[in-house]
Amino acid sequence: RQLQYWAACTPDPWVLSTLTQGYTLQFRCRPLAIGRVRLTVMRDPVKASALCRELSTLLTKGAIEVVDPQRQPGGVYFTYFLVPKQDGGFRPILDLRGLNRFLKVLPFRMLSTAEVLRVVAPGEWFTLVDLRDAYFHVPIASHHRAFLRFAFQQRHYQFRVLPFGMSLSPRVFTRCVAVALAPVQGGGLKVLPYLEDWLVCAPSRQQAVRVTAQLLAHMARLGLRVNFTKSHLEPAQRVTYLGVDLDSAAMTSAGGQEAPDMGSSLSGWAEGHAPAG
Repeated sequence: RQLQYWAACTPDPWVLSTLTQGYTLQFRCRPLAIGRVRLTVMRDPVKASALCRELSTLLTKGAIEVVDPQRQPGGVYFTYFLVPKQDGGFRPILDLRGLNRFLKVLPFRMLSTAEVLRVVAPGEWFTLVDLRDAYFHVPIASHHRAFLRFAFQQRHYQFRVLPFGMSLSPRVFTRCVAVALAPVQGGGLKVLPYLEDWLVCAPSRQQAVRVTAQLLAHMARLGLRVNFTKSHLEPAQRVTYLGVDLDSAAMTSAGGQEAPDMGSSLSGWAEGHAPAG
């Protein structure tokens, strides 16, 4: 039913094919090191435990799958490394730099803070919607999952969804979001998306509540999962978005600069940010 709703939202064959059959990696040339297994080794037990927890979470969410031993030959393997988190612990990251060298470099535009200031109007009310596991909404084509493998503690895995760290992941996800939001934006809802962070704008507090509810219902029909913990669904005239403190009552940014003229339309912005296939 969710795919039927996507089809009702857009005639875009690339997006519909990507969501139904999975994303096919767009290579500029065939990757090297096919079939050479590279093991992720964590000698520090604290780091090994952190990676085990990460893999358990990814398996539970269906983001990765275990590779059957008979299917292990022929894949392309990458390794995990860990970076310290500000609040303690470690964040595991799959090092896909070796893969990115073989992917096409395709242009696309993402929302900028300058464009946010051009679109936001004086006196507007805002809510912030955060997508949970944004990239995980986009599957990888089954015949290309072997290009996204890693091995840890004698088990082999591969990604089933868009992975973080792949250079084309933001472009693919941005295009899917553009067509997902087109119906509500065309219906007058003012939504500014930057990957998983979406800013909702409305001329009054009551309208902000209403349009946010409409957006959440639309997202639910599409199967887009909301991170309610990180979202701010109570309308406010002061929010922080893309690292900028917006104050629609004063129309200033954190730097104290007056916002530019609001002449550019949201529809014009949206058309300019939908990447072509």
